[in-house]
Amino acid sequence: MTFELKLIEIYNAKLPLEKFLRQNLPIKTSFKLLKLRNKIDSEFELIEKQRIELVNKYDTETKEGSEKRVPADKQQEFFKEWLDFLNSETVKFDFKKIDIDELSEDILMTPEELSLITFIFDDFENIAVEVIEDDPVSEETL
Repeated sequence: MTFELKLIEIYNAKLPLEKFLRQNLPIKTSFKLLKLRNKIDSEFELIEKQRIELVNKYDTETKEGSEKRVPADKQQEFFKEWLDFLNSETVKFDFKKIDIDELSEDILMTPEELSLITFIFDDFENIAVEVIEDDPVSEETL
């Protein structure tokens, strides 16, 4: 299946995907995810190079060999340009999504981490709706 991710989605998915890949997964799932990670890693590397170039553009004060930093008076402009870049492009991925039912219940991730990699799961939106519908709210909990 082919789908597109914005650069910001790739950038934000890097760490949660790495954590997910450290879990014990079925071999076929591991292989699919390994191929996806390789593609994400190559895109992440290009995004990171762009971030470094942008930091260098805004850091005109740091001496050569020192850690580059965006001066406080230029941070708002830097972050606007950085976010504009991250939201400006998409990358196509050819990846057969994972059926979440194939995975062990022992895999632990925070909701925040999971939200950053939902694109790897087949029919994730419908699963979330089912969970909400299966958990009725009583008047006592309101």
